[in-house]
Amino acid sequence: MLSLVRWMMIQARKKAEPSRDRSWLSYTLTLSILILSVISYVFLHDGTSYDAGQMHGQGMLSTLALTLFRFGCAYLVIHSAVVWMVRNPTPGIMSPLFRADREIRMHQSTGFERLVPFSSWTMLVFGVAMLCNGLGSLWYLLVGEPSSLVLHLGTALFATA
Repeated sequence: MLSLVRWMMIQARKKAEPSRDRSWLSYTLTLSILILSVISYVFLHDGTSYDAGQMHGQGMLSTLALTLFRFGCAYLVIHSAVVWMVRNPTPGIMSPLFRADREIRMHQSTGFERLVPFSSWTMLVFGVAMLCNGLGSLWYLLVGEPSSLVLHLGTALFATA
C-alpha cells in the first residue's frame, strides 16, 4: 500500500512539472477576449463620468439590496480568510517549487502562509472591493451621491479582483 502511494506521488510530481501553453487556441481566445473587451468599451461607453445611480441602485429598495449584498460578500471573504484559512489548525497542502533543489515537494502550510496563493489574494481584493462598494452604497442610501473618489476606487478595486 505504501509503495502504491509513493508511486502515485512520483507520478503527480512528474505531471506537475511546469510547462507553457503554446497552443493557437489559447492565444486566439486570450487575444479575442482582449480585443472584444476594448471594442465593447469604446462603442458602448458614452463618455460620461460614473453615475452613482447606476452603480448603487436607482431607489431605496434596490440600493438597500445592493448594500446588504456587498456587505455580505465582504463579510464572507473576511470570515473565509480569517477563520477557514488563517486560524484553521488543519494544515493546507501546497506543492511549491523549491528553486535551490529545482524540485516540487509537498509542503503543509498553516496560519498566514495559507494566504500565499494567488487565488487567496484575488479573494481578498474582491472582499475589499465589495466593502468599498458597500460603503459607497450605504453613503448613497443615507447621505446622497458619494464623491468621485469613492466611485472610482470601488470600480478600480472590483476590476482588479
